[in-house]
Amino acid sequence: MYRLAKLSRTLCVVIASSSAFAAPYAFKITCKDPARMRPVGEETEFRIQCTDLRKAGVGGEVEVRLDNFGTKTIISRKVDPAKENPIILKGTLDEPGFLRAAAFNPGVAETPFGLGKGNECASVGYEPEKIRPGFPRPADFDTYWQGERERLRRDVPIDVRREPLSVKGRKGFKLWKVSFATFGGKRVWGLLSVPDNGSKGPWPLKVNVPGAGPACSEAQVVTEAGTVTLVMNVHPFEPARTPKEQDAKYKAQDKRLVEKYGVTYATAGIAVSREECFFHDAILGIDRAVDWAVALPEVDRSRVWYYGGSQGGGFGMYLMGLNKNFTKGFVWICALADHGGYRVGRTPGWPRLVARSGDEAAQKVAERHAPYFDACHFAPLVKVPVRMTAGLADVCCPPPSVWSAYNSLGSTDKKIVPCPGVGHHIPGGLRAQQQRWLAQ
Repeated sequence: MYRLAKLSRTLCVVIASSSAFAAPYAFKITCKDPARMRPVGEETEFRIQCTDLRKAGVGGEVEVRLDNFGTKTIISRKVDPAKENPIILKGTLDEPGFLRAAAFNPGVAETPFGLGKGNECASVGYEPEKIRPGFPRPADFDTYWQGERERLRRDVPIDVRREPLSVKGRKGFKLWKVSFATFGGKRVWGLLSVPDNGSKGPWPLKVNVPGAGPACSEAQVVTEAGTVTLVMNVHPFEPARTPKEQDAKYKAQDKRLVEKYGVTYATAGIAVSREECFFHDAILGIDRAVDWAVALPEVDRSRVWYYGGSQGGGFGMYLMGLNKNFTKGFVWICALADHGGYRVGRTPGWPRLVARSGDEAAQKVAERHAPYFDACHFAPLVKVPVRMTAGLADVCCPPPSVWSAYNSLGSTDKKIVPCPGVGHHIPGGLRAQQQRWLAQ
């Protein structure tokens, strides 16, 4: 699928050559005004410059494509760059979405959440403010989640456990490993840091859920001057001491989940029931952890902020929708959104909750449960100021899926920053800018 590069008025996606690079071509894709959102029907011209990384003429044909970040293919053809270079692709969309130009090296396979090494893409938006989620919002969505929150509080004591940590290089902070009971005898685990510089506070609270993968070990505890931080992992196992040990625990967990469900954690249980979905207990456990943290004497309840990207971005929608303690939120490259995008010819965001839930029978069941875990359906409950970003070359969380969540937000104070040429990350300067906004 697709990927990365840099932010400028003219879009440029470039891959540098190296002696170890296997693909024969590097691609540079450009178009005018890549950040401008176009009206449906306006033509966009993309230029794909191919640089032969070997001897001229031996690279072979490349495949170029113009599509909608989904199943609608406008142009698809094979081209010999020795005869046509740059390659010009022109097209438009007849409905709201993102027009994507992509270039593929010969013999380089796509991966589930990436274009494949050396392949590149770029996109422009067409009336993205009109994009709507592929799944309708369930009529009992609010009732279901409010009922689950009440059921947890009624049936499962919170059982807070707080263990002091000593981590090198974290002077000036009190550190703890914390955990809270959730359903099924499981616990959610996190890392808490509180300033210990002689000042009494209270300080703002920043809550984060990490992106997909092993999550945070003890050694990765976050500290920030003048701020209480709470990082909550989605995994129901105790954080390990080091990232290497954390990764080992993560892999062992996924092995168990594959044995039980046939899939890894992100889609585990969705083909069984809503309550069996891996994220169900994590959402509710972290929600109660936020309540506990907000009540700490060191916390200023008027400044409770969420920040997170990818999986953590989707959890931002979950938590800000359910928990009314939050006062602001910053979400980048939001995952867990538009699970039903495939119904309207779009690629859903990570983790492709239905498609990657199992076989056809499993997918039919998952389709009934997935709407209850769609960030788009939590978004209407979010009423606080929110800032978001989207990578216009992101194939893990394609821009249409991010905009479907953004457009669903219930907040009257919201903004989204499109990042031309950027894949599944956020430019460092933009991250710093949005962090400053949180602290205003």
